[in-house]
Amino acid sequence: MSNQRLDPARQAWESATYEEDPFNLGDLDVSKAPMVVKDFLPSPEELVLKTTKPAQRKVTMVLDDFTIQAFKDKAHELGGSYQAMMRQLLFEYACTLVEERAKEPE
Repeated sequence: MSNQRLDPARQAWESATYEEDPFNLGDLDVSKAPMVVKDFLPSPEELVLKTTKPAQRKVTMVLDDFTIQAFKDKAHELGGSYQAMMRQLLFEYACTLVEERAKEPE
């Protein structure tokens, strides 16, 4: 391997100097800005709650070790099942997707 630098060259905007604050957007018409929803996902405590189960089907899924361990640790802390937490999280996210789709104009 050569001693050639592996990092890409800097882009012009990365080394540009600004006379004004580039993040100052001035007066914005908030009514035309898209709505940004934060924290729409349930908390881990909400994922552990026992609820009625909809019809279920087994699937095979490959997840990274970090994600699995994070869910296992939180489930152990809360006295629940990490698989149930994952299932509930995916269910809540799917419900959000369906609700957003229903709000879209046709």
